[in-house]
Parts: sequence; structure tokens; C-alpha cells
Amino acid sequence: MIFKLIGLFLISVTGGLVGINASLRLKSRTEFLEKYISLLSETKTRIRLSACDIRELFKNDSGYEPLDFMTAEFTRNIKNKSNVKISWERAVNSAFRKYRLSKADKELISDFGTDFGKRDIDGEISHIDLNIALIEDRLEKARTELTQKGKLYRTLGIFGGITVSLIIL
Repeated sequence: MIFKLIGLFLISVTGGLVGINASLRLKSRTEFLEKYISLLSETKTRIRLSACDIRELFKNDSGYEPLDFMTAEFTRNIKNKSNVKISWERAVNSAFRKYRLSKADKELISDFGTDFGKRDIDGEISHIDLNIALIEDRLEKARTELTQKGKLYRTLGIFGGITVSLIIL
């Protein structure tokens, strides 16, 4: 009997953890989009201040934390003499897995990297501004999802686990 109660308790806890995991997925995506906007803003500032090569542009020598989350992968691929476009794609794929982005997020960020570095300074700044506006729209939707669905996922996970436990009991 004691093993059955322990099993039912573990099923309930597992349900709760599944709900918490779904909620954390939404939070992770929201945090990524916030950091990505910071990355774009920092990149825009760096472009204004120095007209350097893309390889130099993403080096994080300022200690600015939002640059770390994706540019480390990009810079590592660039150092291995990889193509800039391929390096960007690898960094986006890595972020897609790590931060649980939607496919639309991944596509938007990939498109940015594909078109980046093909214009003059004013064109690049306009390109970044457009991307920031598109990402801010996605960020607002992600925040809304987080507030609306985050609590729902946690609650459903907990009650789902309890329901399964009661059915087994």
C-alpha cells in the first residue's frame, strides 16, 4: 500500500513538473527575444561608431552580457574560417534549441543574418531597426502568452498529475 501511495505521489509531481517545464519554455523564449533586441541595439551602436568587418563587430570585448548568448557560437564558427552566413545559421540553430524558439522566430532571425552586411551603414541601421520592430512585436506576443498560458500550464500539469493519480487509486 505504501508503494502505491508513493507511486501516486510521484505521478502527481511528474504532472506538475511537466506543467512547469511548459511554462519555463515560454519564459525562455521571452528572455531570448529580450536579449536579442539588446543584441541588435548594441550592434546598431557599434555600426554607428565603427565601420568594421562583421567578424570584428560581434566580438564581445565590452563584457556586455546580451552579446554572449548567441555571438559566442557565431564567433567560434567564424574563427574556424566558416562562411558568415553558415556561421549565423549555426548560431541560430543553437539558440533555437537552447531557448526553445518558435519556427517563426528562428526564420526571422535567420533572415536577418542572411541579409546582414550587404548594405552601407545607413542601410544596415535601417535593416536593424526593421528587425527590432518585428522582434518587439513577437516579444509582446510572447509576453502575453507567458502571462496567459504560463500559469495555465503549471495548473494543468499539477491537476493532470493529481487526476491520473486519482484514476489509478
